[in-house]
Amino acid sequence: MATPYREKIKKQPLQGPILPYLLPLPIIITLLFSLAHNQFFPFLISLISVGLYLLSGYFISRASFYAKQAQKRKWLRPNRTPWRLSAALFTGIATALIAYFLTQDTYGLFSALGFGVVAFVGMVFSYGLDPKYSTDDINLGGVSSEELTDAFEEAEAKIDSIEASANKTTDAALAARLRHIAQGSRGILDIIEDDPKDLRRARKFLKVYLDGAQQVVHKYVHGEHVQSDEKISANLNEVLNTIDTVIEEQRIKLLENDILSLDVQIEVLQTQLKHEGIT
Repeated sequence: MATPYREKIKKQPLQGPILPYLLPLPIIITLLFSLAHNQFFPFLISLISVGLYLLSGYFISRASFYAKQAQKRKWLRPNRTPWRLSAALFTGIATALIAYFLTQDTYGLFSALGFGVVAFVGMVFSYGLDPKYSTDDINLGGVSSEELTDAFEEAEAKIDSIEASANKTTDAALAARLRHIAQGSRGILDIIEDDPKDLRRARKFLKVYLDGAQQVVHKYVHGEHVQSDEKISANLNEVLNTIDTVIEEQRIKLLENDILSLDVQIEVLQTQLKHEGIT
């Protein structure tokens, strides 16, 4: 079983990279003014500061992305890169540079450093610090986290495509069946997530099942076949019936570790998809 990672951070007042993109707005005025009056040094400091703020925003975006991914996937661990800490440092450095070089000698070095520290602390309070990276091995049953991530991303893209087709079709009964198929597909992914070694046994099933379902649905719903054609409609219904039945059988067989029957059912489905002439 994969050990779930859950980031233990209290509710944050700011979830997106808003603050780092707001801070440089006044500095852009200074940057443009310095450029217009050929003031190279103020222009350079302004440019560096704006760049640091924007980089801080990018790092916060990355931190948010990896945190969501880690919450979504049980086998993912915190990212090694200190995204949030780096963003806070960039913001602190940019603020200190502005306070020291662009305030007409109003603030001395220590005051400027104080502003930088305040900006750093403000970022930490707004977005938190990075979760500790764990070096403990997670038992994935011989499957790498990269393999799992790639397989899940590919599978979910196909499931999303099936759901998009369900939303597009005007046939309410067909839309309901497609959503049921998508839900069942995600159920298979849940089983694999709970026991990642199932990926090796389910990889072929996911490939044939999702590829077949996606192709069938796309060709029918998106008009590559004439929907009024009774033969095509009958073939579609037969294939969808098979897919709907097989996915439940595969769910049970995965839970029972029935590898041989699993492969046999996959071959049956693959043969039928070809026979129906839809794929």
